[in-house]
Amino acid sequence: MITEAGRQAVMDSDGIRILYRTCEDIMDVRELESLIFIASLILRKCFPRQKLPVNASKTTLLYKLPPSEHYVPQSLSKGEGGY
Repeated sequence: MITEAGRQAVMDSDGIRILYRTCEDIMDVRELESLIFIASLILRKCFPRQKLPVNASKTTLLYKLPPSEHYVPQSLSKGEGGY
């Protein structure tokens, strides 16, 4: 468990930046994955919480889905010049 004093000590010693940069440097070393995992847990617990800059949990972004034999987009369905 990370205490408030421990969280503050990490912040005061620039620990977040150090952990982040260290993880970036060792990202390709498979033997150090467990260290990266532990560092990510520490970063999640110590980084100051901030609200996401969104008004709702729904998004207005649209993604094109790859063609599928099981799904026909409405724009391609019968009656709209499609199949």
